Amino acid sequence: MADSRIKSVADLLSSFFDKDLAREGQQFSGFGRAWKAIAGARLGEHSHPADIKHGILIVETEHQGWTQLLQLQQDRILEEIQRRFPDLGIRGIAWRLGNEPKVAAVAATPRIQPAAGPIVPAAENEAEKAREEKAEEKRGLPPDMVATFARIRKNINK
Repeated sequence: MADSRIKSVADLLSSFFDKDLAREGQQFSGFGRAWKAIAGARLGEHSHPADIKHGILIVETEHQGWTQLLQLQQDRILEEIQRRFPDLGIRGIAWRLGNEPKVAAVAATPRIQPAAGPIVPAAENEAEKAREEKAEEKRGLPPDMVATFARIRKNINK
């Protein structure tokens, strides 16, 4: 014996949503699946419909170059959309760059390590320090300044 109080999830969800809104969502979903066929396989791979606002379809592209190529086809694309999906009421198309970079492209970017300074033998390095300290003393620098410059040189050479 079935309990008449038990309702399916579909019935519950449909009671929360307006029937017209649900129909529009289904149309947009179908339109999204048809985008590659409308834009063309090559252009459709690098773009997708993001939203429809006030009769304007907003399409996101991966790069400015794809946007330009799609703009060259804009009249044809708009006519095809209006022919296949007249209920969406699309009157124009706006283009924007997508916000999310491709994960594979980011992961594949090599990290550049800063180049290490030239490897100088310790004896040459010590001799260079001694020459610089003597030169600073000849310039008449105070001993605390000479010590400060020595610490700076030491940190640079690390």
